[in-house]
Amino acid sequence: LRIVLESIRPVGATRCPLEESLGRIVAKDTRATRHLPEVDRSAMDGYALRSVDSLQAETSRPVRLKIVGEIFSSMVRLAGITAGEAIAVMTGGPIPQGADTIVKQEDVESDGDTITLRVAIPPGQHISEKGKEMVKGALIAKKGTVINPVAYSVLASLRMSEVPVMERPCVSIMVIGNELSDLSDEGDGHKIVASNLFLLSALVENAGAEVSLARITKDDKAAIQAELEEGLQNDLLITTGGTWHGRSDLTRSAMENAGIRFQFTGMSVVPGKGTSFGVFEGKPVFALPGTPSAVFTVFHTLIRPSIRKLMGQEPIGPTALSAVLEEDLHRRPGMKHFVMGQV
Repeated sequence: LRIVLESIRPVGATRCPLEESLGRIVAKDTRATRHLPEVDRSAMDGYALRSVDSLQAETSRPVRLKIVGEIFSSMVRLAGITAGEAIAVMTGGPIPQGADTIVKQEDVESDGDTITLRVAIPPGQHISEKGKEMVKGALIAKKGTVINPVAYSVLASLRMSEVPVMERPCVSIMVIGNELSDLSDEGDGHKIVASNLFLLSALVENAGAEVSLARITKDDKAAIQAELEEGLQNDLLITTGGTWHGRSDLTRSAMENAGIRFQFTGMSVVPGKGTSFGVFEGKPVFALPGTPSAVFTVFHTLIRPSIRKLMGQEPIGPTALSAVLEEDLHRRPGMKHFVMGQV
């Protein structure tokens, strides 16, 4: 894993419309461009007034204030108030100049022209202050994190129409073998569906990358070299099959002819012993065995962390935990075994 990650550089950043950013990786720390709310707003349907005007209000000596207008949340130009005045305000409406508190409409008596107060109203009551939810400059999304639905909605609230995100790595997948067929190919009875094509495509997309090429390739040197030439145009190449030494296994020699520099060939791991890793013009190339369990294991231990680093994320591997086995496991000495199980 260390050898692999040392060979990988992030693919780069771009900007995308907010509507397309959900699930993308944040390219740089993204901060609030304005306060939320942008102005002091009413948290209730009620009346905006000066708290000082209510100080003498008592049940036996009520205070009456003149209603001089009405404010809705959509209003931009506001009238102010002076001593002895109040303005009706709807929830979300901006606080008018001169007012410093809100009284709920059900806590007053109103005849349409005046309101009657029988208790003093403290300053700041029922007001959502400017910047209460978020102040300008506050961190919304940290570099390397995923834009989730909450961040997505906050970005929209801030009117951020574009978001800095990492490019999605484009991945090529080649499954090699004369015995493989596609879903639509009935073929001969000895052929099997190239399930690794579907497994890898799903794993890659689930990791946040994009499958740009997915091919079944014949176990033929010319065919492999032709597919490699196209596959190496993308940011990451994964092949399965044709990785172990044998007369029909041509992948490694074809890769070397294509200019791929191998960093290692084979691992002391089961499943996945025949895995090789190389680099072509700075692009990572994984050559995996054809066994689905090996593909699954190597993807989670080596390829997924690689995709994370390509996207500018921390290249963490699977979570580790301790557990008690329900049955004994037997392994070959000198090999690290990865075993499917349920926790």
